[in-house]
This record gives sequence, C-alpha cells and structure tokens, in this order.
Amino acid sequence: LMLTVRDIHDRKQGEVNLVWAAERDKMTGILNHDSTIKYAENFLNTEGRFHTHALFVIDIDNFKRINDTYGHQAGDRFITHIAHTIQKKFRETDLVGRIGGDEFLVLMKNVPNVMVVKEKGEDLLAALREACSEAYQLNVSGSIGVSLYHNENDSFESLFEKADQAMYSSKRKGKGQLFFASDMLYTDF
Repeated sequence: LMLTVRDIHDRKQGEVNLVWAAERDKMTGILNHDSTIKYAENFLNTEGRFHTHALFVIDIDNFKRINDTYGHQAGDRFITHIAHTIQKKFRETDLVGRIGGDEFLVLMKNVPNVMVVKEKGEDLLAALREACSEAYQLNVSGSIGVSLYHNENDSFESLFEKADQAMYSSKRKGKGQLFFASDMLYTDF
C-alpha cells in the first residue's frame, strides 16, 4: 500500500482567484456586466422567485465631460468612486454590478415594502449627488430608475426594461433624479 499526500491549498486558492477575477469588473472590483446579469437571473429563477425585490438602474449623466476635461484616468477614478459609493449603500447580499461604461445595476433582494425601496432610492440619489459634487462645474449627476419584482411570472428582462425606462424618464425630466416604474406607484405589499 502506497499513500501520497499533497497540499492542494494553493491550487484551490488559485482556482477561486481565477473565478473571482472572471466575474469582476477589472477597474471597480464590483461584478461585471455578464456576472451581474447571470446572478440576477439565477436568483430570480430560484431562491428569489416567490419574494419581492427591487432593481435599480443607475446612469451617470454627462460623464463624458469628465474624460474630455480631465482625461481618462480621472474618469476611471471617478467611475471607481461611484461604484464604491453605490456598493456602500446596499447590503452585502444585494447584487451590485457595472453593466456599462457609466451604468450600474443593483438587485436589492427581499424588500419588505415599497417605502423601503423609495427610501433606499432617495438615500442613493443623495449619495450620488455628494459623489458627483466634485465635478459640479461639469453638471455631472446620477439618474436612477427602479422597478419591482413581485411576481414569479416576471422575468429579469421585463424588470430591467421597466427600470431602464424609468431611468430614461429621469434623464428626460432634467437628469439627476429618481424615477420609479409606473407599476410601483400603486403597489402595496
């Protein structure tokens, strides 16, 4: 009988690190586009299926002005700052990801009622205003759209579409605002 013992800790840690790196946005460290979508869809199709959740779509208004005025490195630092600002406003269990150059998505899981979502939206908007205040002369702000998942028949795609439309309503109404999907206005759970 021959027995061989090997320490595979380093190899396993390397595999974990590779998975983590593949799922993260390299600049900000939060989830990247594909991982954000994958985890949100998976959650809504499994354990989150019968609960209520809020989807926030956040876009930084006039972000291009930072790159044009101060350069791309300043723009990268600004986006990283915004990512961390958003991440701090949500729980560790919520999904926070960067889905585009200056677009972010948050799935706030298991919300108890609409008022909590509205308060979180207002809190996030205030935090974005503070984070954008350094670039006030460039009129940089954050527009937020929010939709609710409260029916297992809802899909991630429809949830995202409603939140995205609400975010564009914010932009049309002057930017730097918080808008809720129309079906949220009459929802009470």
